[in-house]
Amino acid sequence: MHEEASQTEECESCVSRLNNNYRATNSSGNSDCRSSEGSPSPKEFSANDYTLLIDTNTKEHHTDEYECTQGKNKQELIVRRGQAFSVDLQLDRKYKRKRDRMMVIMKTGDDPRISKGTLIRMKVKKKLKSGHWSAAREETEGQSVTLSIQTAAGCVVGKWSLIITTELKLDKGQESQIMSYTHPDQVYVLFNPWCREDHVFMENEEELDECLMNETGKIFSGNSKQIGAKPWNFGQFEDDILDCCLFLLDQSGLSTNVRGNADDVVRAISAIVNSSDDYGVLVGNWSGDYSDGTAPTSWVGSVSILEEYFRTKTPVNYGQCWVFSGVCTTVCRALGIPCRSVTNFSSAHDCDGSITIDIHWNKDGEPIDSWNEDSIWNFHVWNEAWMARPDLPHGYGGWQAFDATPQETSGGVYCAGPCSVAAIRLGHVHLAHDGKFIFSEVNADRVHWIAEDDGEWRKVFDKSKVGKKISTCV
Repeated sequence: MHEEASQTEECESCVSRLNNNYRATNSSGNSDCRSSEGSPSPKEFSANDYTLLIDTNTKEHHTDEYECTQGKNKQELIVRRGQAFSVDLQLDRKYKRKRDRMMVIMKTGDDPRISKGTLIRMKVKKKLKSGHWSAAREETEGQSVTLSIQTAAGCVVGKWSLIITTELKLDKGQESQIMSYTHPDQVYVLFNPWCREDHVFMENEEELDECLMNETGKIFSGNSKQIGAKPWNFGQFEDDILDCCLFLLDQSGLSTNVRGNADDVVRAISAIVNSSDDYGVLVGNWSGDYSDGTAPTSWVGSVSILEEYFRTKTPVNYGQCWVFSGVCTTVCRALGIPCRSVTNFSSAHDCDGSITIDIHWNKDGEPIDSWNEDSIWNFHVWNEAWMARPDLPHGYGGWQAFDATPQETSGGVYCAGPCSVAAIRLGHVHLAHDGKFIFSEVNADRVHWIAEDDGEWRKVFDKSKVGKKISTCV
């Protein structure tokens, strides 16, 4: 604890002391910094030019399709965690390995701390440490140094500030001065399904192309005998969509330090995409009256919904299950989590966790409407996201079902999942999250409770009514 505290103090001290020594401008990923107090003394050294190598890095990280990396307005660097990216430094003098020291500092969130994994200090060394935070010299030629920066495979997803500090190692008794440069633009760090150490790693390239990189798709609807397909523009790479998705994580209240956990992020998404209790993206409406908004059937994609929400910071009118699902697919894919929309035909809505759809009849054969809260819909659309589940026993990773349509509360919030699809198939409904509810959607028995003349109740089971077909993209 003492060592950690001293590291934090040292880091914050070196950054705050000289954070204003340099001014920088950025154009197409290039940055130039100059000392506001003139050239440093000959003994010291500092960075005169700082290039993020956006074009090269984004191609290597499968992020070059994001429009914000292409420089239409301002070029941004987007990388995937667990994979190194490079930056070029131009120093004000030749780099001397024996005497010159460099450190890379990255931080994210409002209150970055080493103990929370939101403040990282990396001494520049000869080699990277695979899968862990580290920094190394790739090339050194005269006054030019190329650094390689490795993010951890489980690090926080979001926008990170990037700081380079330089220090001349002086003789004993001499005080060295640390020169610091904070890049004006933050680096976006996303989940990485190409990295084996990342919990969202997906080995199947065909599924990866479809469930992460595909910007368009179809969402199925109708009934089990007549299935329709609605084209949907997910648009996860369009301008402002990634910023909107990160804003959603802020709005959800999810702590910055757990935003590297895919299951926590997906659960937050399932809550914030509806507006029932947290001022989220979409207002659900099944009344048939959409005069003060857009009818759910009129939406053809997620982009206009997310753009409106990001612009107004107020919920968008209106959505139903396929709209909630389409938006969830966009948000997950934008953040780097493989995701797909899934349609269940003859989908149950169990209101009380009994895993049965209970229908009550009086002695005259008439339904007791006040007791019949459970229902079966022609179809219902939710999502599946791909991830490991280290919080569960072995064998429950892979596709995880989650649902943003506000049906029932979970932990006091309208959300559902993520729940292991493998667990649902095995009937292991006790596993997190919301196993009973999601299992009942696809596999509940319909139970008719029929009142008899003698005051007894007769039960009639229908085991084939629920979950007749499940359709998705792959």
